[in-house]
Amino acid sequence: MSKAVFAGIRAAAPAGCMVTDTTWNGAAFVGGLVNLYHPFRAIEVGSCRGFTSAYIAKALQENGVGTFTAFELDVARAFETTRNLEAVWPGGSWTVANGDFFVEIKDDPIDFAFIDIDPKSLYLPVYEKLKPLMGQGSVIVAHDLDYDPPPINDLRSALVADGWECIGFHKERGFLVAVKP
Repeated sequence: MSKAVFAGIRAAAPAGCMVTDTTWNGAAFVGGLVNLYHPFRAIEVGSCRGFTSAYIAKALQENGVGTFTAFELDVARAFETTRNLEAVWPGGSWTVANGDFFVEIKDDPIDFAFIDIDPKSLYLPVYEKLKPLMGQGSVIVAHDLDYDPPPINDLRSALVADGWECIGFHKERGFLVAVKP
């Protein structure tokens, strides 16, 4: 997400983490953030069936730059994610890592991370694993802000303590969007 876009969102609200209402599809919302931000390397942790993965990959394809990795532990869901990615970006610059994120993640820089892993208690450990890989301007989006608030609140507290700017969107169980200044 560009600094100007994030600044525009922030200008309408008080300092610190704030909340606002949205009216759009969650997967399309995440894809739209990728489209705005133009990350070089994007990941999704907990791709489930790959619907959001498809939006992320399509945005990267439209941007003309970037690679995408979807992490999914469940074999059947990883297969569905692969099928959805192949449908939107045949032979594209994407991979599906079927296995444990904490084992499969490489030590390469990451510009954009979408976190939707189950159980939600893993959100903070995922952030701790990602933290050294994400530089200035990186974006983290976490799903289920409203569905299971305690793990998201722990993640938000850690992000704010580390200096990230955060915004909460309360549609489709909620999204926490954080940008590292």
